[in-house]
Amino acid sequence: MDGDDEECEAMNGQMNFYERACKMKHQRPRTHLEAILKEYVWADSSQVLDFVIDNWKVLRQADLLEDAFLNAWSANKSGVPNWDMDFRRAVFSSLDRARLMSAGDPLPAGDSFTIFRGVAGDGEKRRARGYSWTGSKAIAQSFADLRFRRYGLANPAVLRAIIQRQHVLAYINESGKGEEEFLLLPEHLSYIEQIAGGASRDPRSHSWARRPGGDDMKDQSRRHLTSPECIVKVGDGRGFIVHYRFKHPKIKERPIPVIVTAAHCLPNVPPAHPGSYTEERTFPNLLGTLDGRTNDIGAECLFVDPIADIAVLGPPDELELGEQAEVFEALTDGPRLRIAEPQNGKGWMLSLEGQWVSTDLEVYYGLYGRRLSTGPTVPGQSGSPILNSIGAAIGVVSLGHFTIDSEGKRKDERAESQPILRDTLPAWMLKQ
Repeated sequence: MDGDDEECEAMNGQMNFYERACKMKHQRPRTHLEAILKEYVWADSSQVLDFVIDNWKVLRQADLLEDAFLNAWSANKSGVPNWDMDFRRAVFSSLDRARLMSAGDPLPAGDSFTIFRGVAGDGEKRRARGYSWTGSKAIAQSFADLRFRRYGLANPAVLRAIIQRQHVLAYINESGKGEEEFLLLPEHLSYIEQIAGGASRDPRSHSWARRPGGDDMKDQSRRHLTSPECIVKVGDGRGFIVHYRFKHPKIKERPIPVIVTAAHCLPNVPPAHPGSYTEERTFPNLLGTLDGRTNDIGAECLFVDPIADIAVLGPPDELELGEQAEVFEALTDGPRLRIAEPQNGKGWMLSLEGQWVSTDLEVYYGLYGRRLSTGPTVPGQSGSPILNSIGAAIGVVSLGHFTIDSEGKRKDERAESQPILRDTLPAWMLKQ
């Protein structure tokens, strides 16, 4: 969303959320909400949707969620290729239609609308039952061509469908662009047909004509989760990759991969002194791939709290340990997790077999603040991320609990008092 003050003034009359964000552009925030507004208006357009997702609860409480979402959706020009259909459904289904309609442009006259969508690829990648359609066949064709040429997806095609007025969630008609974007829930579409392109005109050959069921639905429930490649071995436990956006007034912002883990996965705690030597903070042969193919990668401890049982690891010093730093960056050059606020409900943890398994999450308040309760954990899971229902990291596995019955058999119980990331990570990570 970087831009000059004139852009903000031009947008002031369109969306209440963006108007408020613009007013905070050069002001000192006094509340958490004002800090969110200011950070949003300075954010890059490729980051704004993730930013809204990360601050979902706060924006909802401020009655700004739908305004913020629609503004971010319009500003984001790179699409959301990492959102699978389950994740999109969770997002769109939780938005208030009346507020979305108010935040968008007025619908054209008519009880129903003919809309188009450009698609390409096979299976889930085709995404024919999408949530965003256009009133322009030419625009749909351009999107199909884009997916074919830029991403190498086969069988580009244009689909046509009908949507009833009462089922439109929002309408965006940016002046001069002619896109006429309709946001909707795909189950309300009718008369879907392919009208151009594609390898076949038989609708049964396309994923949009089939509804998954049975085991397919079980598989789809996990498809919005980040690949387990974002998790690495840390000693006898695990850690997971996130990106810290390094900011400096004279240096271009760049993402730096760091690994979050449980403090007890480290061989020892580094000296509590900012003047400690590099070798005192660096652990050789600490990291490896989850499958055990490598286990000889070093890391520097950037932060550790042995009481909360959480630590942050980064690449070894580039000047002193250049080769080790390169190996660390190669290990972390892949999927990453976002950090979000914890909530009660369904969540996910990674089993020892490397599979995401469902768990029940409960946030509770103790003498020393918020803590997180999960389903049973076992030795070897320490340092693993605890994900919410949509795949964002909210905690780290630290503790397990079990009892021994009268026959001497172990019974795993719910794991209490797991660290919450938003409460225990260092401020320099959370400020972004």
